[in-house]
Amino acid sequence: METVRKSNSEFAHCSKVNKAFKLALQPYLSGYKDGTFHSRLMQLFLSIKDCDTVSERGKRRIHEGIATTTGQQLVKDFVFTPERPHLFPGDCEFERNPPVFKVSNFKVADAQFPKHADCMEISVGLLGFDFETLAYGHVFADPLVIGLDSEKNAFTIPCPDLPEGEGVLFSALRFSFYRTVDGERHAVPDAGHTGFRIISVLEG
Repeated sequence: METVRKSNSEFAHCSKVNKAFKLALQPYLSGYKDGTFHSRLMQLFLSIKDCDTVSERGKRRIHEGIATTTGQQLVKDFVFTPERPHLFPGDCEFERNPPVFKVSNFKVADAQFPKHADCMEISVGLLGFDFETLAYGHVFADPLVIGLDSEKNAFTIPCPDLPEGEGVLFSALRFSFYRTVDGERHAVPDAGHTGFRIISVLEG
């Protein structure tokens, strides 16, 4: 019974964090539908909690697990959007001072545009999340639109600032595909129209 009680305590902690983190991710996943996301994200946090090797069983916490290299790698490897599991082709990195995303070796021809899409929008942002208090904050950069005929092979997207507050800093990237009609962009009717990945996990 004691083992069950300890497991339930840790599960409840992960569930609370899962709910808060899902809310924090809403701006990045707007318009993306995935009925498995809640349970998959919960499994991620249970795994991160297991990375806490300093707390006794029953008191293991995500904020300790995410401080480990293994816990951070679990987040970076997590597939948030299974219908679009991979980033666009190229190398993407985030530099903190000043905050900027850098993409190199990019080829629009290899970006796997869905049928009828004629452009892609790349949106990047920084999420500061405190896994102890569950407080969070966002900073977003202006989105970059790249047409199907673009010859860009490298570009940078600066962020205006870093989020305020304590906690872990996540650099994140969302890319969506659109069709232009009468000068307005409309999301293409394709399950893989949006992709999202966390690029880096840094101490706050």
